[in-house]
Amino acid sequence: MNWYGKLNILSNITRGLEWMHESGFIHYNLHVGNILRTGTGKTIITDVGIKKPTIQFTSLLRDKEEIYGVLPYLAPEVLHSKRFSKASDIYAFGIMMNEIISGFPPFNNVAHDSELAAEICRGTRPEIPEHTPSLLTELIKRCWEKKPIDRPSAKELNELLTQWWNDLQNDKLSEINVQCCDEISRNSSTFTPTPLLYFSHPEAVYHSRLLEFDEVPRSINTNRRSKLLNSFTYSESRRPFNYLLNWLHSLKKLKKQS
Repeated sequence: MNWYGKLNILSNITRGLEWMHESGFIHYNLHVGNILRTGTGKTIITDVGIKKPTIQFTSLLRDKEEIYGVLPYLAPEVLHSKRFSKASDIYAFGIMMNEIISGFPPFNNVAHDSELAAEICRGTRPEIPEHTPSLLTELIKRCWEKKPIDRPSAKELNELLTQWWNDLQNDKLSEINVQCCDEISRNSSTFTPTPLLYFSHPEAVYHSRLLEFDEVPRSINTNRRSKLLNSFTYSESRRPFNYLLNWLHSLKKLKKQS
């Protein structure tokens, strides 16, 4: 998919998110599984405001509020203090934005467990591909800020992404157009490098579920990446055979532990 197509999808999502937030709603469980693309090219956000399963189990009636969602899309303050807000929706959008650009699900190379939750709270984020225009890279990073107040609003996101999409559509000489053209020339293609094949960790889970972790650290911004996550990069992911070997190795370790 080219940059025009990706910005079209992203601007569609932020348009719906802006309307939702301006109307006083929080999504609570924003991830790509709740984004639908119609036959006419429209992008729709679904499952608005669904924080817990429809069937209320006895365990949900406790005073303690569990987290329900998809771990890689949950903001640090949600994992640590269960504080859902419009800003936590923005964090989730930043994860989706990087996923749409990269073609990879977030944290697909590691188990989605308490260790990953702790790493997210310590500042670990999915890797942004090198080919991403700097304007988009900086916007993604702003969505991932430690302090919710430092993240952009849905209104700002919609205005920026819609403007950039219009610039590309009208072939307007603008910074986003120049950056996308530079990226295209570097890759000698009108398409950004999106993987055709990748392998996910056997304990990577991308459907909504109840998440109950022991106490996780308070969020901090850091450039540090754990040894576990540092073993995988996007350049490596373009060599599926090597990644398959790593995946099989992790699977063997899991079997030994069981």
